[in-house]
Amino acid sequence: MWKRSKGISWVDVFLLRKINKFVKAEIEQHRQNLDHKNPRDYIDCYLNELQMTDHSDLSELGLEMSIMDLFQAGTETTSTTLRWAILYMVNNPNIQKKVQQEIDDVLGFDRLPQYEDRMRMPYCEATVLEVQEWQPLHQLVCNIVQRKTRC
Repeated sequence: MWKRSKGISWVDVFLLRKINKFVKAEIEQHRQNLDHKNPRDYIDCYLNELQMTDHSDLSELGLEMSIMDLFQAGTETTSTTLRWAILYMVNNPNIQKKVQQEIDDVLGFDRLPQYEDRMRMPYCEATVLEVQEWQPLHQLVCNIVQRKTRC
């Protein structure tokens, strides 16, 4: 499905193929465990629509591509937020210490965080929200300043 074209490296093609293989496996797993009355997520809902109605605009390839789009969008958002969070922590070492202390207190050193841990880590949650609010505003200000200084 993915072929190398000008401007795309072999590494990119390799990674896209690996992600696409993962997506296809997820779709197949969802198809095997599909409960039409209790859809669990986007894939289940799409498969339901694909099987229950005659939508000419829906296809399995469309499902694969939309999942790839969501995967890419989520990856970009996550990496951008992490970059801004690192900058925020470097510039606010006192906040960094409080976040680290809360993580150590709640999670200890022997397990990874779970989604449910968010409720037990209000300071971390507030810090992430602060970074997400600060990030677009800071980017906007930087872009304005750069435009004004170039003129």
